[in-house]
Amino acid sequence: IYSTELNFIDLLSDIFPNLSKYDKTPQEFSLNRRPDFRLERDDKVLYVNVDGLYDHSEIGRGLAGSDKKYHLTLSKAFKENGHRIFQFREDELVHKRDIVKSIIKNYFGLSKKYNARECVIQRVTSKTSRTFFQNNHLMGYVPAVGYGLYHKGDLIAVMSVKRTRGGLDIARFCSRLNCSVRGGFSKLLKHVIGLYNPSFVQSFCDLRYSTGISYEKNNFTLKQVTLGWQWTDKVDTFNRLKCKANMDDRGLSQAKHAEELGWYKIYDAGQAKYILYL
Repeated sequence: IYSTELNFIDLLSDIFPNLSKYDKTPQEFSLNRRPDFRLERDDKVLYVNVDGLYDHSEIGRGLAGSDKKYHLTLSKAFKENGHRIFQFREDELVHKRDIVKSIIKNYFGLSKKYNARECVIQRVTSKTSRTFFQNNHLMGYVPAVGYGLYHKGDLIAVMSVKRTRGGLDIARFCSRLNCSVRGGFSKLLKHVIGLYNPSFVQSFCDLRYSTGISYEKNNFTLKQVTLGWQWTDKVDTFNRLKCKANMDDRGLSQAKHAEELGWYKIYDAGQAKYILYL
């Protein structure tokens, strides 16, 4: 058992006190490897992989390193067999432990529940939006205009948006850690549509830990799934735009810059693009 897996066991020790590495191969998945963990509570089951950055980057010696579609194929296999798998990364278990735990608690219905109809909507400042997403969203903050749901003065959910070619892009949406807001996404969506009057609304869903169910419930259409990736130095991950061609006057290629930095690509389980036409 690896340190990343021990870290995950420690993270969930209060919820799953007898958690250990999954030692059975579920034949119905027709996979060439078993998932790292199987979580079960109240007849609800979730499989989880915790991916080391070295082994799961393009220099990894195993299948995860040699096949860029490894995580995408894994996600599809579980979905086709009626199961869910979350795929978290090593650095997320170090730097974003509370967010990882909150995602899992929300899946099992262990979050504190609020009703959107009991909340009021207010525009939030860039500073507030930045802090909220850095503390509550696995992918952090991106510059966009934020609108928040407040319950008795407490900010419990934020949606950030930006204009795009006559439409509107939902850059981020999440609830506060260990909270879920019934109807929160729908209420904020209706609000921004009324403000911006876009011809369409689009957003992307990271399939490592999401399914897009909120979009489907709000009549979005799945347009495509594309394979995404980030850079890793085997300790942390970085946005792919952090390393690109022609970054200085030497005119080096992307590959040469990455070689200098000691960075490698690590692929995700797909980015699902959803669009709501209005």
